[in-house]
Amino acid sequence: MKNKITLSERIQKLKMQKYASVITEAQYEKRLKLAEAEEEATPPAAGGGLIDINAGPAAVLAAAAKIPQNILQAGATDGTPDDEKITITIKNGGCLANDFIPSQQNIDCDKSLGDQMYDLYGNLDIAIKGGRMKSEQGSFPILTFGGKFIIDGHHRWSQALLTNPNCPLDIADIAAPGITDVKQAIALTHLILVALYGKSPTKNTPGTNLVGLAPETMKKMIMTGEGLKAAKPIVQSAIDKLFAAGLIKEKTAEAAANMYAANVTKVKEGPFPRIEMPQPLDAGDPTGLTTAPAGLPAGTINYVNPKPTDVKESYYKTITKMLHEAIKKQK
Repeated sequence: MKNKITLSERIQKLKMQKYASVITEAQYEKRLKLAEAEEEATPPAAGGGLIDINAGPAAVLAAAAKIPQNILQAGATDGTPDDEKITITIKNGGCLANDFIPSQQNIDCDKSLGDQMYDLYGNLDIAIKGGRMKSEQGSFPILTFGGKFIIDGHHRWSQALLTNPNCPLDIADIAAPGITDVKQAIALTHLILVALYGKSPTKNTPGTNLVGLAPETMKKMIMTGEGLKAAKPIVQSAIDKLFAAGLIKEKTAEAAANMYAANVTKVKEGPFPRIEMPQPLDAGDPTGLTTAPAGLPAGTINYVNPKPTDVKESYYKTITKMLHEAIKKQK
């Protein structure tokens, strides 16, 4: 079933037909009056887009994957070009590790605790001082909504929290008209990635889940490496750095184990399984969506009831096509 075009669209089409001599002036006037009369007699259409941004991350991702990208990129030509302007704002030291609110249910111990207790990639130093934790793909802020709800970066955030709950972490905060909670924000992130890159990959958590880990299990993990791929106890350089920073009172593995056992209770469970969470870097965004691609602030991402009729050709292309059609008819 075709979507009904608006009165303004019908009028524009009639004007172009008259300009291209496809219809006469008299035909234009007659059809214009008919269009205006039909508009007055027709009740306004209810919502009805191809995606409901309120449906949740999994539902929005599934729907977006079936929709042509040009529809998802038609926010500037959908009749209301100012209602979908998305901003992403970087705030250095924008949130303390202890103040973030996770969205994810699963966090891999190897990718979180492992970096800290084995003193890898400089992340222990960053957890002590603050800034941007590192990943395999680079060093980026935590992607958030509302300044504290995590969209992407749970493994980087959680390792900072385990070592230093007062660690100030850089954030990239996403905001958009009509997006009022993290459920919508995660769904919007999926839609953005599909619109720009044609995909929004997701992952599961293969290793031991940090969320809900018992303090005694954490102690054993620190002391022996049990439950981690490396299967090794905490390294001495990590113990030395924790002691130097005043985070433990004795330069021993046991002191470090007690600290991590206490802090693991601060890692709370989010509402969504990791398999529903967006992975912007894996989708192809070079900054993990921590810097807004050009189209976002301009309102090109069509997340408010997107429809096929939102896609408009440029005036020049349309008039050229109509002129060609008129010439064919005259031959």
